[in-house]
Amino acid sequence: MKSESYDILKNNLSILQKKNPNLLEKFYSLLPSDDTEITILETKSKDVSAIVKKSDIELLLHSLLNPWTEAQDIFKGMNIKIGELRVIMGMGLGYLPLEIIRNNKNIVLLIIEASPKIFEAALKYIDLRQILESDKVIIYLSLEGNFEKILSQNIITLNRYGLSITNYSPEMKLFSNFYQKAEIILTEHLNAAITSIASQKLIGKIFYDNLIINTSSILKSANIAALKNSMEGLPAIVIGAGPSLEDSIPILKKFYNKAFLVAVDSALPVLIKNELIPHIVVTVDYSEECYEKIRGIINHTNKIPLFYVDGVNPLTVKSYKCLEKFFISNPNGFLAGMIDLWGEWGYRSEIDDMIGVAHLAFFMAVHSGVSNIILTGFDFAYTDFASHAKGMSIPVTINLDDCQWIEGIDGNIVPSMSQFVSIKTILEGFIKNSQIPCFNANKKGAKINGVPCCDLDFFLSSLPDNNRNIAKIISTCFKNSKKPDISASITILNIIIKKIKKGASEIQKICDFTEKSIKALKKEQKIKNIITPEAAKIFNRVTSETDKVPDIIRSCHAYDIYHIIGEDLMHLESELQKLHEVLNDSLENFFIALKIIKKNIEIREKALNKLANDLNKIAERLSKEKYLLEKIKKQQSDSQKKKILNELGNIYVQHKDPEEAEYALKESLKINNNDKAALLLLYRALIQKQKYREANDLIKNLNLKSNACEEYNWVEKKLQQAQKHINIIASFINLPLAITYCKDILSCYPEHEEAKKLLLEATNKASSYQTDMTRLADLLACNEEEGIMRADKLIENKKLDFAERFLKIFIRKYPLSGLAKERLGLLKFDKGDMESAERLLIQAISISPDRPETKIHLGSIYVEKGRFKEAYNYLLEAYNSNPQKFSYLREILLKLQGE
Repeated sequence: MKSESYDILKNNLSILQKKNPNLLEKFYSLLPSDDTEITILETKSKDVSAIVKKSDIELLLHSLLNPWTEAQDIFKGMNIKIGELRVIMGMGLGYLPLEIIRNNKNIVLLIIEASPKIFEAALKYIDLRQILESDKVIIYLSLEGNFEKILSQNIITLNRYGLSITNYSPEMKLFSNFYQKAEIILTEHLNAAITSIASQKLIGKIFYDNLIINTSSILKSANIAALKNSMEGLPAIVIGAGPSLEDSIPILKKFYNKAFLVAVDSALPVLIKNELIPHIVVTVDYSEECYEKIRGIINHTNKIPLFYVDGVNPLTVKSYKCLEKFFISNPNGFLAGMIDLWGEWGYRSEIDDMIGVAHLAFFMAVHSGVSNIILTGFDFAYTDFASHAKGMSIPVTINLDDCQWIEGIDGNIVPSMSQFVSIKTILEGFIKNSQIPCFNANKKGAKINGVPCCDLDFFLSSLPDNNRNIAKIISTCFKNSKKPDISASITILNIIIKKIKKGASEIQKICDFTEKSIKALKKEQKIKNIITPEAAKIFNRVTSETDKVPDIIRSCHAYDIYHIIGEDLMHLESELQKLHEVLNDSLENFFIALKIIKKNIEIREKALNKLANDLNKIAERLSKEKYLLEKIKKQQSDSQKKKILNELGNIYVQHKDPEEAEYALKESLKINNNDKAALLLLYRALIQKQKYREANDLIKNLNLKSNACEEYNWVEKKLQQAQKHINIIASFINLPLAITYCKDILSCYPEHEEAKKLLLEATNKASSYQTDMTRLADLLACNEEEGIMRADKLIENKKLDFAERFLKIFIRKYPLSGLAKERLGLLKFDKGDMESAERLLIQAISISPDRPETKIHLGSIYVEKGRFKEAYNYLLEAYNSNPQKFSYLREILLKLQGE
């Protein structure tokens, strides 16, 4: 056996001290508390393995024949892609990660090791320099690592490949709780990263369009700076829309005005129905569908201030009745270039533009300077198999098929969804960085890490009576805050437009320089098709010039363009990353890289011109509006006044300001209620506000051209949206919206056949899905042993599809249930899905290596696949475990020997 090598240990520790002193310090601090017992063994290949004992479990860490061959076999089955981010749960003595690094130098490897004693043995016996010296290998010996940072640094890689996790089976068995928790934490951070990717790819362009439409409303709103430290000394109750909200409502009503009540928008219908009026409502959702959250109670919002993100769905802001509105915006966007119009400017530099409403509500509480923050209604889980509080405007259906199981407040695991997990993870980061004490008033739901629980009734009852009028404080802050004057707004907008056009011109020059450089490289290529010093100099000059582009964009307050081009930039970054992975000495790579860089610059220049054009339209609209408002104040005849009102109405309709349009046009119709032009414009404004019945009643007797504008085709649009929500893969989530849209149509056209047909389809689907979810929820309310019995019962009763569906969910709940994986594997085998069956049975054996029945099943699959040697090995292991019980295998083994 190889003896302990002092030189190996010394060299490994020396590298660790130089490259990663924090890891070395963590290793030394954790080592004394690790009670794992390790016995080093020599293998037949003269390498080392180990027997590891933890509690009552004792396992062999590596093959006693040849650990390197074993690592090579594992590597072959990992399907690793060039440049991907791979997580290794359990490094053993290091054979597997070393094999990965040797075969794929561009991979980013995150190693999570539960046992400092195993890591110590690896340092003593294995030369780990390739791992320890690599900048692309991260090692954690605890769950306190900065997973969020690692994922954010590899966002392009995640976009290309996602995240793959490889579990080293022996360690999974020894430290199952540690690795199960590690996977949960990683999944939480991954969901947050995926949300960020989705924001850049899917949301940005919508967010930008919303921002442009919202600008007219923003110019009438106060900046959030107006509420800075306005609630000092008061606690804040931040109210979510989870199932636990129902328990808190009576307490909040009982102690109303003892705390600053900040509610998310989806909780507002529930609160209004329970006659609990929050002090402020927060909204951030960009989507057109989000207005459905508050459409039904929009007329009850006249006394509830609103806090919103600049790119929120316009209808939410424009239809909201309360005039006391506060906004927040990007610190480098065009609105920030108008900062002087508000005097003060509050923004959240540490928070992404695409944050969720929970995060913005928490920010609101922190920003207002409260003494404590109590969260309620933030379950982040399917509490009692419900996702939201009762009374939501649009009911939300749970999805157990894709649920994730996370730690609950009581320590047990609870079902959740990826969106909840992502929101929770980001919120935990904000709470960690906040200096304000934060508590969780929920009795059920997911555990919010770093947030202790509290009794809401006891907390509020112990507070002294508050004689400050919170509603009046907010109102006063709004009234006293500086807001833009239209003339000043137009002047500054024109200045910003000039800056943006100048920035676009400067970037165009860089683009032209890049094109000239490409031509220069082509001349260089004719001389010698390698990267010569001159070629490298040309390339470096280009990159030096292109490095100026972000500063140019920042200087002209044009960061809003990244909403437009985020998806395109991510695609180009992926292309550059691929190029770096196959870098060679050919000039061809330089040409490709420069073309990508040129494209990168071009899309920025194009986006700047679009922004300048859109801002110019806003400035023109404000100028026309200002002129007409001044004109109408002068003495005018009724006909002149009506004409001005119609012009104003037209401006508001064109720029999607339906609230102002409705007011102006109804004033016009007071002068002449048969004015067809005013009626048509009012019809369009009402459709924009989704007041379909009122619009339909208004227009019944008018002869309309059906394709005159988009509002006239609202029925067709609603039908298409309903059909989309019914057809998409996760339609159960969207079925309530489909039902709502069909009902909108039928409220105006009760005999509309297509609407009736889609309504019936959506209703039936929703009912069927709800029945399935209730059944699955009942089945899942059990421990691991009971769950296997319930799966067996379904299989016995020939409910095979439902059994498969149940087992898939059950395995997420109990990922270390070998029996569940075995049962699912057998169902796959019966369906002829050999690959899935094989994979599941291998996983089951790694979890429960002493169960011979699983090995017999896997052996049977290998017989079917003609892999007789592997079949023989597994069946022999099963036979040797109990020759008497499995005597029938003797004849099969003899036949396989003949093969």
